[in-house]
Amino acid sequence: ESPPDISKLPPPRYDLTNHDGYLVFFLQTTRGCPYSCKFCTVTEFNGKAIRKKSAGQVIQEIETVLLLRKSHLRLIDMDEGRKRKKLATTCIFFTDDNFAINRKHALEICKAITDYQKENGIVINWFTQVNYEVGLDNELLTAMRNAGCIQLFMGFESLDPNVLKALKKTMNSPERYAASIKNVRQHGMEVVFSIILGADHDTTMVGDEIARFVEQNNLFLVLPNILTPYPGTVLRKEMDKDERIVQYSPEYYNIRNVVFQPKMMTPIELQRVYTDLCKQIFSIEKMLPRGKKAI
Repeated sequence: ESPPDISKLPPPRYDLTNHDGYLVFFLQTTRGCPYSCKFCTVTEFNGKAIRKKSAGQVIQEIETVLLLRKSHLRLIDMDEGRKRKKLATTCIFFTDDNFAINRKHALEICKAITDYQKENGIVINWFTQVNYEVGLDNELLTAMRNAGCIQLFMGFESLDPNVLKALKKTMNSPERYAASIKNVRQHGMEVVFSIILGADHDTTMVGDEIARFVEQNNLFLVLPNILTPYPGTVLRKEMDKDERIVQYSPEYYNIRNVVFQPKMMTPIELQRVYTDLCKQIFSIEKMLPRGKKAI
């Protein structure tokens, strides 16, 4: 009848999984999202109410995975603001859809992780997903870096305000993207740039526009995605109503295939725009200079 109270959940039984082949453990501190972006499954699946695990729970889960495996990765020790590589215990991905959706909670989690590492003489590197606005929050960025965060996945979604408005991603402001990316790097972390192609205002030029932004900002970690109307989303309901879905087989719903009729181009054209963009930004000749400049 309602989502579970995750503040009462015990640590997941990670010992039941075959984790030996993985470099990263997947943990979570919050569920739910108050926004209603048309393309997103999160609100439909997890609800709008933000549910939180306590700092104690998060530390308990970290301890659970630490007992399973000690890696030999060279991770980054952020202690005292200095980057010092040293043998560390593990790397974690906090899979929250927005780790900082509750800023106070995010700061509490960061403090708990920082204190835990100091008390136990270990290093934990981690990464997570946040909105681009976190890149403009110096206090939070400092807390995340001190806690061992090395990378932030950000859903920029589009460089066009009209697209963002149409998709109800109104919290994003493209004119501030570059400043956010720059500030994250100044705090010792890197950005994973995630963006969508194929919205109703996108033309065949959208790929070139994204490629220019990637080059201008020396973005090394880029995730271009084809707009996908997943079942249950507002976007899917609208496209079903307008009879724009051209492919229903679930294996094509992987953000790499066009499954609908775009407004400003044909499905084949959108697929080509996506493929051409990938060729532009993922060639060795293009990636190496961006990577060097980002570092």
